[in-house]
Amino acid sequence: MWSLTCIPVNVYNTLYKFKPVFRCAQARHFWVFCWVLIALILDNGKGRLKDLCQYLPPKLRYWTLMRMVRSGQWDDSVLVTQMSRDVLNWLPPPADGVIHLSADKTRKDKCGRQHPLGLVTRDRAHSPYHFGFEMVLLIASWDHYRIPIRIAVMDPQVKGHQNILFRHLLETVELPSWVRQVIVLGDAGFAANPTLKLIVHKGWT
Repeated sequence: MWSLTCIPVNVYNTLYKFKPVFRCAQARHFWVFCWVLIALILDNGKGRLKDLCQYLPPKLRYWTLMRMVRSGQWDDSVLVTQMSRDVLNWLPPPADGVIHLSADKTRKDKCGRQHPLGLVTRDRAHSPYHFGFEMVLLIASWDHYRIPIRIAVMDPQVKGHQNILFRHLLETVELPSWVRQVIVLGDAGFAANPTLKLIVHKGWT
């Protein structure tokens, strides 16, 4: 069982550049985030906060994690953008300089029915219905690497929001300098005409 009671120095030094993203110094949100990231790396399950507590120091309680996540005192989009950019630049590039950007949609199930962006949906015609909110993921892949680099929450009240978000992710993505060719992948739900025109306009495939 994980028995560390302090954040490893190399982990803290690596993540220190992201400390300004966390605006609440009194609650030590950056310190909590470092522990959550360590627990996510060690955990083999679904990454639920309750399951991550087994890898955390005894003084770091579940309610502390929930308070940090729900506080709104840190910018998750900036954090994902900066961390994914560093990871893309750190990993060894492919010899042909080709990167694949794939669109995917995922759902976070919820028990209550009060979520402002929640909806009732199902995966297939014969699958059971679920309540939750959906997100669009942009994933970069090459060789044997597959890294989520952007995420956006869908609004069920906005018509075509899935493709609107996908185009925004493509327009704002920052690719490494070694990229010579970009191939965009997605299922039929992402094949809107404005999206295809954007891909052609950027010189991608």
